[in-house]
Amino acid sequence: MVFGFCCGAHAAEVIDRVVALVNGDMISLYELNERMAPFAEKIKNSNDSLARQRPLLFKLREEKLKEIINEKLADQEIERLGIDVQESDVDASVERFKKINRLNDQSLQESLLRQGFTYETFRDRIRKQMLRAVLVNREVRTKIVVTDEEIKQYYNTHIEEFGGEAWYHLKNILKVIEPGAPAEQKLIIFQELQALRQSIETTEDFEAAANAHSDAPNSQEGGEIGTIPLDSLSEPIREAVSKLESGEVSEVIETDQGYQIFLLADLAQSPGTPLESVREQISEKLYQEQVDRAYSKWLDELYKNAYIKQLP
Repeated sequence: MVFGFCCGAHAAEVIDRVVALVNGDMISLYELNERMAPFAEKIKNSNDSLARQRPLLFKLREEKLKEIINEKLADQEIERLGIDVQESDVDASVERFKKINRLNDQSLQESLLRQGFTYETFRDRIRKQMLRAVLVNREVRTKIVVTDEEIKQYYNTHIEEFGGEAWYHLKNILKVIEPGAPAEQKLIIFQELQALRQSIETTEDFEAAANAHSDAPNSQEGGEIGTIPLDSLSEPIREAVSKLESGEVSEVIETDQGYQIFLLADLAQSPGTPLESVREQISEKLYQEQVDRAYSKWLDELYKNAYIKQLP
């Protein structure tokens, strides 16, 4: 593969060709090279050898080609759904850009020319960004809801971020699974522990059940583990107990030792920023994380239903 790099109106002459098809829409070598140019220039100007630069350039090519494919898929959805923005909204966005960057009409034009862009190209890019934002808001953002339970769970599992520390007073019941145990035996043990869990209504019930049924060394102490910080637990146990209120019993968890259930006898937190003071901050963080996951999933669905062909 030969790489030629160009930028905007001052692009060097290249032999153009099609590098990918997205539902019949073409992506040209010129378009790809233009997208790669500023990043490729940094690689080429580095002190790395040509042997080290080559895989970096190929990786960059793959990333930027996928980026353009994503945009083509989004633009096709915009057209299919009939999404549009008003010219007055584009004007307002351009004015915001000028204000943020402390530009007037003349300095904006001069800045665009230095980068190889015309004012019309700049407006078109602004318009496309706005259209894609409307699309993402319609197809992804409006379907995201962050619940109070999710906010509370994040706070409890990340209390150290807010200047405090959470300590969990836990008890457990363990049913050991021998190495190499057949699936049928594991299922029987799981069902037995699940039935035992459903019969437990109080802390006293849990302690009695641990004494009678647990395979753990602490069974005679009612399954007592003690009061420990959450980050000292393994991931599956940490995830399960972080959802619990005091007095609640976890779902059956598969661990290295076997199947277990946990009772949260008490939850103690050292002083830190109160939940209500950081609720909005946590909500925004969780919202953005969910948007990112949902957008990725939405794009994956578009990929599955699209005809995409990359050409050599």
